Amino acid sequence: MKGNRIMKITGSLVIELTRRCNMNCAHCLRGCAQNLDISKKTIDNALRHFTNITTLTLTGGEPSLVPDLIKYTVDRVMALGIDLGCLYIVTNGKTYSQKMVNAMRRAYNYSYEPDMCALTVSIDEYHDGTHRAAWYRYQDEPFFQRDKEQPDLSRYLINEGNAFYNGIGRRNLKVATAIKEDYIMIEDDRINIEDDMIYVNALGDVLLNCDVSYENQYEYMIGNVNDSKLVDIILSHII
Repeated sequence: MKGNRIMKITGSLVIELTRRCNMNCAHCLRGCAQNLDISKKTIDNALRHFTNITTLTLTGGEPSLVPDLIKYTVDRVMALGIDLGCLYIVTNGKTYSQKMVNAMRRAYNYSYEPDMCALTVSIDEYHDGTHRAAWYRYQDEPFFQRDKEQPDLSRYLINEGNAFYNGIGRRNLKVATAIKEDYIMIEDDRINIEDDMIYVNALGDVLLNCDVSYENQYEYMIGNVNDSKLVDIILSHII
């Protein structure tokens, strides 16, 4: 709150919709799957202070397992009148989800940068061949992208989750717990976050990095959207 005005956020947002997964990949930075989905209340609390989401990423876990939550999130963005640059979803492609495609189509038609919208399938040495059938069905959509086709993924693996425990991680994370003043602009009633992304996990915890394992997320959380307003969390973590 600045004066009597409610401050709004412009920036990128990542929402962890679920920790469930239908695969158990050796390289997965998240670690072992958990039987946990985000609540609709947490989604609402993550969205309510945005006026413009430049990139909205819906992740997991495996997002195709919760198409109703994908639909709910897109519906809420539109109902709240939030400007949306683009929607980005990565799936392992093990199952085809028409509901997920339908939600992507709505976001694609609503967004102001539809060419940046992307539904992409992970294709690499760690995912088995079950993704192929879904890949062929998704590729006809105007928002289908091929940026997750990485035949030599091993050298890029982040040393988190299963990659850490299996001894195949190659890159160590440097996770920020504050936003540098140079990367944020506060003017009138708007907070513009230029480079950092806001990550809200399935518990409502807020992080500034999307590549942290479930096990380590608590270490880097800067607040929880179910306990505090996202605006207040951000404003209290500027350096």
